Amino acid sequence: MNKIIKNLVLFACPVCALLCSCSNQKESDSGPTVIWAPLHNHERTDHLNFSYLFGSIDTIQLQQAGEESLLGVINDIKCKDDTLFLCSNQAIYLFKTNGEFINSINRRGRGPGEYVSIAQFDIDPKEREIVILEQNGLRKFYVYSFEGKFLRQIEVSDFVDDFVLLSNGDYLCYSPRNLKPSKRGLWQLDSEGNLKKQLVELDDNFKYYVYLSRYMVHLNENQIGLMGSEEYDYFYQITEDTVITSFKMKTDTKIPEKYKRTKDFPESDKAYYKIEYLETDGLLYFELMNGNDDLVQVFYDKNSRKTWRCYEEDINSIKSPEEIIPWMCSSYKGKIYYYYDAATILNNDYYKLLFPNVTQNSNPVLLVCNPK
Repeated sequence: MNKIIKNLVLFACPVCALLCSCSNQKESDSGPTVIWAPLHNHERTDHLNFSYLFGSIDTIQLQQAGEESLLGVINDIKCKDDTLFLCSNQAIYLFKTNGEFINSINRRGRGPGEYVSIAQFDIDPKEREIVILEQNGLRKFYVYSFEGKFLRQIEVSDFVDDFVLLSNGDYLCYSPRNLKPSKRGLWQLDSEGNLKKQLVELDDNFKYYVYLSRYMVHLNENQIGLMGSEEYDYFYQITEDTVITSFKMKTDTKIPEKYKRTKDFPESDKAYYKIEYLETDGLLYFELMNGNDDLVQVFYDKNSRKTWRCYEEDINSIKSPEEIIPWMCSSYKGKIYYYYDAATILNNDYYKLLFPNVTQNSNPVLLVCNPK
């Protein structure tokens, strides 16, 4: 893993470095800390530099070893020791942290041990297992060894949008969808897929939701973060035994009552939805949009209790080629992962100098943001 040169700390996410606003955090008298995220009233104060949040940024050039190792879009990244696990819709790819390819799990199909496509995945470091949640509501988990051997299949009775593995082998499952008789909210399964308990419930009358690719993240070895639905806009911290409501988002847009009772999302500014979520022990990040595609990116520093916001018109005003933002991919146990694909690098003179070995057929370059 190579240390990225100091200047790239400023350019790695320049939208945030140049154009974000900052305010002191509002805190409720009791209960969760309130994070203010206005969509219409754009409040700006200080600027954010990523060097304020991260001690260093490492780069990893992912190598190639034939077609089996070729990557396109990366949906999620996890890491154990010196092994990276990268997920696309079709396969899981294992690389060493020096970029060397190890192997991949690509078992698409409808036979034993095969899946149609990947919705989510997680790893069990202790058992050296990879668990894949199949997409399209098929309600199946597939378990493989790190070496790619199919081990078992777990069928569940409820529709799952996202899941994570707890350190005791249990599954945390989440879905905001109102698909009776399937469960909603957050529930816990044992390692064989049997229900243990419901942890967070959603009101059956609140039917409004927008599907996200990620609701839960590993904050550290023992804690899970959850971005809840628009019913309460809570953020939770979860262990094997407890669920704590840690934060609450508030905005200047309200969801009308008629939309709360329907699954149809209004194409207007009359409602909002959260579209991205990353979290570590020290940082919370999410994006908020409405039906008119108004956007605000929110960074909350848990240590200083400050919030930075970046708005869509600021992003659209970027003119310098050095200000292209990398794909913000995922967070896992204290680190945040970004990546540049080959096209982004080759279309930018600055990045071509940084990564001179990249060609049209190269795998992406990962950026690993390390906390201070």
